[in-house]
Amino acid sequence: MKYMVSADLGQAGDPTAVCVTELVLPVAGEISNTHPYEIRLKFMKALPPHEDYEDIAARLVDTVYALGRGTVGLALDCTGVGRGVRDMVERELRERALLLKGPKVRLYPVQITSGRSVGRTGRFLNVPKRDLVHACYAELRAGRMVFGEDVGGVREVNALARELKNFTMKLSESGHDRYEPWRASDHDDRVDALCLNCWSWQWQRKEIGVAA
Repeated sequence: MKYMVSADLGQAGDPTAVCVTELVLPVAGEISNTHPYEIRLKFMKALPPHEDYEDIAARLVDTVYALGRGTVGLALDCTGVGRGVRDMVERELRERALLLKGPKVRLYPVQITSGRSVGRTGRFLNVPKRDLVHACYAELRAGRMVFGEDVGGVREVNALARELKNFTMKLSESGHDRYEPWRASDHDDRVDALCLNCWSWQWQRKEIGVAA
């Protein structure tokens, strides 16, 4: 699998953020021997708030089909409204497959929790927010996350950098960790989409038995 598409689905007026990364395995002379792989950020975009979820589902399938005919991962934040959007995406994929030959899509429907371990509820993966965040920051710290030359324009790159800078961990009165923007007025949609993307790559590698 070469590409991963992820979406942090906006709720209550928040924008939906879409992220596309490419997994690049070692090629002689291209990647340092210290890195077993690179995750290259190819595309990032925050969609307009209040966009219809059916339109968002169609956009996501358009994004997947634009990546060619290989296997593409599609990770969805299925917390809250995401459950319904997952159904819309699956329906759109079935309908599109009747018209066009496209990629094989591997869905990762994730419900974000405040727990401490990954579990399953039916077809959903229950993933602690801390696992998503740690997956992203592990790739950044190790230098395995690379930003492409044209991620989505200067505005998107600057917005993502600002969200990464403002993102922080807070402890609740009960001692549980929470991950959110430093200020309540800030957004973290792009960061959430990137975290979901990085975690999904790690999960996919565990599924096929590849060590990080």
